[in-house]
Amino acid sequence: MDDFDVVLGMEVLLEHQVILMPLAKCLVIIGPTPSVVQTDLRQPDGLKMISAMQLNKGLSRNEPTFMVIPLNSLENSGETVSKEIIRMLEKYRDVMPDSLPKSLPPRRMIDHEIELVPGAKPPAKNAYHMAPPELAELRKQLDELLNVGFIRPAKAPYGAPVLFQKKKYGSLRLCIDYRVLNKLTVRNKYPLPTITDLFDRLHGAKYFSKLDLRSGYYQVRIADGDEPKTTCVTRYGTFEFLIMPFGLTNAPATFWKIAAIRDWAMPKSVSELRSFLGLANYYRRFVEEFSKRASPLTELLKKDVHWNWDPECQAAFDGLKQAMMEGPLLGIADVTKPFEVETVASDYALRSVLLQNGHPIAYES
Repeated sequence: MDDFDVVLGMEVLLEHQVILMPLAKCLVIIGPTPSVVQTDLRQPDGLKMISAMQLNKGLSRNEPTFMVIPLNSLENSGETVSKEIIRMLEKYRDVMPDSLPKSLPPRRMIDHEIELVPGAKPPAKNAYHMAPPELAELRKQLDELLNVGFIRPAKAPYGAPVLFQKKKYGSLRLCIDYRVLNKLTVRNKYPLPTITDLFDRLHGAKYFSKLDLRSGYYQVRIADGDEPKTTCVTRYGTFEFLIMPFGLTNAPATFWKIAAIRDWAMPKSVSELRSFLGLANYYRRFVEEFSKRASPLTELLKKDVHWNWDPECQAAFDGLKQAMMEGPLLGIADVTKPFEVETVASDYALRSVLLQNGHPIAYES
């Protein structure tokens, strides 16, 4: 500031009714004695930088400090949306509504089923204690669910207490404590796709999309006859769900449905078997001893081998499907820790497992 004799603040400009005239390089003072002050409004030679230590010292002395954050103009960013993308968005506008219809979703090919283990007794627990704000939110959400037909009053031997889970931005998600029911439910297991596989499949792609269903669970119906099993107990009564609530053990499996594997029909030709093994290879790293399990099937793919689907092939086919549906959850490698490699070899297969702290990282066979 050495180049300037004085710096006028806003209070001074307002008190003396000063008008800035940059083009004329002057100030007009309209006070009791009007005058025009000619000035040189030259640009400073450059910005003077201070260190973080100097800034801290200034702050400790309570010196006025301002933070200025320049924002790039979106209008001049030069980014445009192609006409093809606009046409695609317009074409599928009906599948991207701002809100869901205020009614039950239709019955679809996949409804959420709750299969209990044989001999299971209907579990029932008392309602949890809630604070007054939570009770008010519970009453509000129950009324909303009743109005759209997602729940209905119930009289069933089942009963699970409700609780709230705080969302990212502070709102509350209604959840049901189905832990006792889940212990009695036949599990529908599925393997999660690994990020490595996903990135491999995205190699060379130009456009990427993400599918996020609006209130996805509420778009899936509970299978006909299983509604009483979803009964929840609250201070305001007992209710059963007609759509899939949060907390059921097989709820993720309904979205990550692997019926393509589970319901794959027995191959009747080499081409059909090759199609199945092509799909199975995608899950190869999840399945221990994959080559050994699949060896009766791969034998049928060899040249000059007569097609003979015997009990051994059927057992291998069923076992491989089951292994893929119940694939273990692989750990994430930590490069700062030691690895272990276990290998086993036979006349027709080689198996190796990459381990860390006794947990499998990857399989190879």
